[in-house]
Amino acid sequence: MYSDASIAHALQGDQNQPLVPNLVPANNDRISGWRNMAQLMKVTDKPSNFIIIKNCAPNLQRTIPEMIIDEKRPEDLDTTLEDHACDALRYALSHTQAPMADVKKKTRGQIEYEKLLNPTDQESWTYTWKD
Repeated sequence: MYSDASIAHALQGDQNQPLVPNLVPANNDRISGWRNMAQLMKVTDKPSNFIIIKNCAPNLQRTIPEMIIDEKRPEDLDTTLEDHACDALRYALSHTQAPMADVKKKTRGQIEYEKLLNPTDQESWTYTWKD
């Protein structure tokens, strides 16, 4: 469970007997959160690379188009607007862990070929032919 950092620290209490078990301070970095949210809102060819907002989130549908850039901090959104639903989505996206794509294992031949192209040991050498 995530909470605002100041609230989380107050509710964690003693390590041996926490007031709220499994409470973790949330990531309060607004700028990277908005950047992450903007990237996920951009529709791409891959359906797993974006988010879809359903009709069951009317406040989110209403407030996202109203969000504007803060004049003093152009990388952040204006905090004087009603941004509660957008903030909740930003927090949720900041703490969602998605599975990564499977990494294909290289064959022995591919590994040997890459070693020939990119030698890494200190004893390797190259020779430049001169005419």
